[in-house]
Amino acid sequence: MRVNLPTGKVGQLVAVVGGISFLAALWLSIIAPLLILRQEQQTSINVQFNLLRSMQGVTAAIPQLQQHADEVSRDLDALVGAAKGSTAPLAAAQLQQTLGDLAEQFDVRLERVEALAPQMNGPWETISIRVATTTTWNSLVRLLEAISTNSMTIMIDDLQLHAVAVASKGVDRPISVIFDATALRSRDGGPQ
Repeated sequence: MRVNLPTGKVGQLVAVVGGISFLAALWLSIIAPLLILRQEQQTSINVQFNLLRSMQGVTAAIPQLQQHADEVSRDLDALVGAAKGSTAPLAAAQLQQTLGDLAEQFDVRLERVEALAPQMNGPWETISIRVATTTTWNSLVRLLEAISTNSMTIMIDDLQLHAVAVASKGVDRPISVIFDATALRSRDGGPQ
């Protein structure tokens, strides 16, 4: 079968329109999607490059940030009055020694001292000891006041007082005292 194609000016016009239609179809089906894909890849590369540059900057700043964090930690330990010690038992021993020194100033003898299990609380560890003693009311008040003004921040908890009733007034009778003394210790051991 033979197809008769237009000739002359009409044939030329049909050829031009057909060629333009072919080029438009080629553009829309192949070239435009490739250009869009290329643009998306370039955008992705730029984002990854910027992220890489940013991460390199952060990585370079890590030693300086670590040094600053260490300085802040030391300052915070001093500000809080944290117990010092590379381990919880050493910090508990320091807490016991501090309480013993304070008690000695007011003629209070610590009869029993028991270390309690340390508790983790964020970057801090609570170091606690349970103390039992028998002393007078005045000595106890002076001891608690000295604890509250000590350079190491010591918190008193679970204070139990037991006294025998005495009929005469003005007698500074002995009382049995049990309390928990707690100090904070930086989990990294703080300054030594």
